[in-house]
Amino acid sequence: MIALASVFTAVAVLMSAAAALQRAAGVLELTIMVIVSVSVVLAVHLIPAVLREHKKWVVWPVWVLAFLCALWGHITFFSSAADSAARTRFAKSGAPAALAQKRASLEAELDAIKARPLAVIARQLAWSKNEDTQAALRIEMREAERAVRLREMLLELDGSHVKSNVESNESHGNSHVTSHASHAVTLQSHAVTFDPGTRALADMIGVPAERVVLAVSIISAMLVELVGMLLWCSALRPARVSQKISPKIPEAEPQIAHETEHETVSHPPQISEPAPSAVAQQILGVATPPADELQVIRQAVADGRCRATVQSIRAYAGCGQARAAELRKLLKT
Repeated sequence: MIALASVFTAVAVLMSAAAALQRAAGVLELTIMVIVSVSVVLAVHLIPAVLREHKKWVVWPVWVLAFLCALWGHITFFSSAADSAARTRFAKSGAPAALAQKRASLEAELDAIKARPLAVIARQLAWSKNEDTQAALRIEMREAERAVRLREMLLELDGSHVKSNVESNESHGNSHVTSHASHAVTLQSHAVTFDPGTRALADMIGVPAERVVLAVSIISAMLVELVGMLLWCSALRPARVSQKISPKIPEAEPQIAHETEHETVSHPPQISEPAPSAVAQQILGVATPPADELQVIRQAVADGRCRATVQSIRAYAGCGQARAAELRKLLKT
């Protein structure tokens, strides 16, 4: 049981240390964060087992605070691991090439637009009175607006994946080929961001995949901490000592042979029997003075055959609860 509990604690400690490395930069800060995180995990696993005899209203609030801090660290670990796996899948997929192609297409469209900035066109349109000039300025303004949308799309492509709002921006003036390429890149990027199990679960319950990752991270962190705590409580549980004490029976002495002139006589060993209990004395009609009974119990306590407790005296002397309590008081005097 101790080995299994140690395995869970080691896993939790490694997870907490890995998460701490994501939250600091300097050597000193990293060292302090790792020590604090590891101490919190050990507190969560060992406090209920080590401090089981202390007052619960003191122990359990401390344990709850440590548990919440450990959960925070484990959630950081799971989120960081999922993000790292997503980056690896993205690099191994064809999404980078698709993003490069998409960027080249947007840059080509942007270079083909010769419109002036929107502010200049809008100011000239406000002062112009000629209808032909106004029509030309409106056409140039539409081209300038399209150039602004293309620049926004290029900024969004600088990230690790393409967001879904790119498609809505494209629908206002981009070509059909560009919109179709953006949609394909978006689907491919989303497919490599999350693993197949996460995507399937998110589609089944109808929630975003990010929430599925967060929920699974919280549940996994709670399981690691709670199972580790329960294992240590079971491993460090004190053994129950039986209160029943049986009087010792003296061992039989070996037979002693006496040689005489004519024959060897073998005598059986003399076994000293323990003094009869109070109940046995009443049955046999033997009256034992209280002082002698107290002396017998005192000698039994000295020999280790009886303990100076009411339950042990009652079992050894065969008397009632009140008499055993009285004898115990006399033993202490």
